[in-house]
Amino acid sequence: MIWITKEQVIMMQQRILDRYQNTHGLSGIKNEGSLDSALAEPFQGGFGCEFHPSLIEKVATLGYGLIMNHAFHDGNKRIGALAMLTVLRLNGIMFSASDRELSDEVFAVASGKVREDEFCRWVKEHCDNA
Repeated sequence: MIWITKEQVIMMQQRILDRYQNTHGLSGIKNEGSLDSALAEPFQGGFGCEFHPSLIEKVATLGYGLIMNHAFHDGNKRIGALAMLTVLRLNGIMFSASDRELSDEVFAVASGKVREDEFCRWVKEHCDNA
């Protein structure tokens, strides 16, 4: 399994803000503990089992955590989606949702309309190599 590091996520977030000309003037980490939590959650477990055993579950949990934890001043939804898609691609998994479908789902997560388990199911449904 190929995964991304905290440093890579931070760099990706900065590139997102640079590309889309962050209008708020707020870049960087707002809450480092929230970032660490989002990056660690996919690998949590207990009593000898993983809570998120498959790669796709781990990736969906990463995306969900980055969207919901608000670790950055700006771009949390975008970095959640980009980190998720990056890890899928690095592991040879094709994601088949349109940009609009992904955007709608990410906004639904951010607004609290979609729970983590629902987001995980949605991601699985849109992965060709699942």
